[in-house]
Amino acid sequence: MKKLIGPLVLLSAFGSAYVLYAYYPEVFGLKSIPPQHEAQYAVTWQTTHRSDGKSELIMDLSGTALQYLQSETELVTVWSSIEKFSMAGINDAGAISTEMLGKPAVTVRSGERLSSYIGDSFPSKLLGLEVSFLDKMTVGPKSPPTFQTFFRNERDDLGSYNVRYDFAPGDKTDELTRIWVNSLDSRVKVDPKANALHYDLSKDGRLLSVKGTLTFHLTSESHQDSIEHVIDISLKDALLKSPQRLTIDTKTLPKADLERILDANGPNLQTDKGEAVSIETALTKLDTISEKSDGAGVSDIFGTLRQDLRADPKLASKVITKILAINQRDEGSQRKETVLFGALAASGDPTIADALADLATQSCPDSFCKSQAMMALNLHANPKPENARVLLAAAEASQDDEISGSAFLAVGSISSKLGQPMSDIAQSLIRDLKKAGRTKGDDEDEQGNKGDNSENRRINILRAMGNHGNADYLEAIRDKITSDDVNEKAAALYALRNLPNDEVNTLLIKSLENEKSTTVNQNGLKALALRTLNAGETMKIATEFVKTDDEDVQSLAADVLIQAYKNDPQTAVDSIKFLASASTFPNVKLYLEDTLKKLSAPDDVKE
Repeated sequence: MKKLIGPLVLLSAFGSAYVLYAYYPEVFGLKSIPPQHEAQYAVTWQTTHRSDGKSELIMDLSGTALQYLQSETELVTVWSSIEKFSMAGINDAGAISTEMLGKPAVTVRSGERLSSYIGDSFPSKLLGLEVSFLDKMTVGPKSPPTFQTFFRNERDDLGSYNVRYDFAPGDKTDELTRIWVNSLDSRVKVDPKANALHYDLSKDGRLLSVKGTLTFHLTSESHQDSIEHVIDISLKDALLKSPQRLTIDTKTLPKADLERILDANGPNLQTDKGEAVSIETALTKLDTISEKSDGAGVSDIFGTLRQDLRADPKLASKVITKILAINQRDEGSQRKETVLFGALAASGDPTIADALADLATQSCPDSFCKSQAMMALNLHANPKPENARVLLAAAEASQDDEISGSAFLAVGSISSKLGQPMSDIAQSLIRDLKKAGRTKGDDEDEQGNKGDNSENRRINILRAMGNHGNADYLEAIRDKITSDDVNEKAAALYALRNLPNDEVNTLLIKSLENEKSTTVNQNGLKALALRTLNAGETMKIATEFVKTDDEDVQSLAADVLIQAYKNDPQTAVDSIKFLASASTFPNVKLYLEDTLKKLSAPDDVKE
């Protein structure tokens, strides 16, 4: 069933920058390059799309990029050579890659943000890729950071992610690890074994290398697509800057922000004369989409709709009319509707968020349409507080597990985006969780609400709480971590991951003592992996999980300890040595010993 995959695959496959595009927090700035020098970097980047057992290399780039500082806050990047380039949806990749050469981009630090400026002569189809590339390159401490772990929510037009930055200073070089922990959209799963980029930095902040693999799984009930990015950027040399290198005035270059990237990729549909088509033509072409339609064609339609909605949000009425006119539910029809909802979600306009809320709660004729509207609102970049409140009311009123589950998840995600406490949402979810834990025969609560004793509803509310991360949830979640129900307890433990309360670490570790359920242990350890741990806490984890007879669970515990070591070696070195010596699983012992040896080795002998 591909109904949940359409736009997500398109956005990831044909615009990898959308998945990766983000701003860095204030502690990150531009790297240092010696005065009057330019750094040469060898770059390779491959993106692979996997679906139904088949793999397709949709982007393959190898080349050399030059960088030099033209001021303390401005870094110039320019491609000097392209050895290999191919990209899905581009007919003449060789010619377009040639157009990339010699076109400077300027990254400017202003306060806590890094902004990119790229000329209009740069190939528009590759603008998103270029911004994503700059995003990967322009990482380095503005000054020696005072933190060792930093959590950040990063958002793009596909959705929101919890991203963790781990800084590990060394004697000669420093290591920064950027980890995509999880997506706040339940349809997008970050692969836990391929979710990080590793940066090697010189002591003056110069970027020496970036290496890593990022894999995103886009799932429905019966189908999974995966997008894998493999990135390798390495410093080749630092040479005297060519005398032809001129100072680039950013006033002459347009800003390459997310809106421009979206605009550059649409409208994609054209008439035979090469003219951009109207939204009416795009909606007509939508009728030709079937379950067998190729991705590039569907991407063109999606890009045109998205572009037009961003240019004129009032056109949303035409898209909504089209949605309501689709009354079949075969895979082809579902795919059409998913494209329409994806375009609404990517619009970024708050009035369209209101329209999605209306579709989700009022106008949609069935559960499929309502669920799609809720998912689109979940992805929308600029929802309103009232959208969360409307969806919460719908979740509370619905007896349909799919509808209530989608609505609760959207409520949590929307609340996390708003930058407001949303205390009313938090208190409502707490009351809803209590109601879902009582039987209908119980007395009414103080608000006159009767119980329904619904396990599915309790789990969905816990997931919403985990997405929101409000401190007020602690006591309500605490009541559920002693549940006899494995799934409920697992959901409760993972819901603690984003709560700012000081006692969360202790509560998580205590809850896993003598736990026999693999599901519960996995969720508890995943939550601990997102927390900052002290030496006593890591040792408790080691001594508890050395007793397990489940190798996969002990491996997860080992990962938690290794991550803690990267954050601060003193908090985990003893616990790692203990688990390595006491473990009865050879693979776990070898993993801990080899990793500790590598991490603690002098920099001049590290690989």
